[in-house]
Amino acid sequence: MNVGTRDRLLDEIDEYQWSCKPFEERVSLKKMEDFFVGRKIEFEDQAGHERLLQEFDCENKNAPLILEKLLEFIHLTPQLPQAGRFVHVEPIELAPAMSRNEVVEYLSGMRNRSEVANLAFYAYRDLGCTDWAPFAKAAFERNPVCLEAVADWADDRLVAALHDLPHESIYDGSRAAQPDEVWNYGRGDGLEKAFLLAAVWKSRNPDIGVRVEADGQTARCIMADRHVDFPGCKGLIGRVDG
Repeated sequence: MNVGTRDRLLDEIDEYQWSCKPFEERVSLKKMEDFFVGRKIEFEDQAGHERLLQEFDCENKNAPLILEKLLEFIHLTPQLPQAGRFVHVEPIELAPAMSRNEVVEYLSGMRNRSEVANLAFYAYRDLGCTDWAPFAKAAFERNPVCLEAVADWADDRLVAALHDLPHESIYDGSRAAQPDEVWNYGRGDGLEKAFLLAAVWKSRNPDIGVRVEADGQTARCIMADRHVDFPGCKGLIGRVDG
C-alpha cells in the first residue's frame, strides 16, 4: 500500500474510531508497508511466509488466520470452461429492402429449422401462431403497473372499468398487448382485457386457478365459480390456465 492509497483509506475512517494506542491483535498498516517495500514474496515461498508471519507479532493469535486469508486472496487457480459443443444452425438473412410482410413470411418459413426464428414470434407476442402459456406467464408475473393501480379496487369495479375501456387493441392482427400496456394506453381487445383481469385475480388469489379462453368472437376470464366475458378476441381460438 503506497502512501497515497493509505491516506485515502484513512480519510474514510471516522475520527471517533481513532485511538492513541495500538489495538491488541490488530495489524499495523505502517509496519506491513515497511515490510513489503523492496520485498517480493511468492505464493510457494514458505520461508517468506514465516518472515511475514513474524511481522504480525508472534503474540497475535489471529496471525496464522490472517496469513491464510491473505494467501487465498492473492492466489488464483484458473478454471477454464470445458470445451463446448457447437451446433451449426442455418443463418437468418434479412435484407434492408425487405418489407415487413416479407420479413414475417421469411421467418415463418424458417420456424421449423431455426429456434431463433421460432422464438421471434413469441417475442412478438403473436398468439395466432404460438403457445399461449409463455404469454400468460408474463401476464401473471411481470405486470406490476396495473396491479398497483387497482390494488384498492374491488373486483366488480375492475370488471366495470375494463368494460368501459374502448374495445380496440394497440396492436393489429393476432399480436396481443400485455396487461400493463392495456392499462397504460387505456384500451384493449377483449382477449387482452381478459388477461388483465386474470393477472389481477391471480395476484389476489395465488392459490386459486384462473383460465383465459377465446372462441373466435368472445374472450372469457374464468375465476373459480365466476366468469367474465369480453367482446372481441382478435379472431383467436384457444385457452390457457394459470
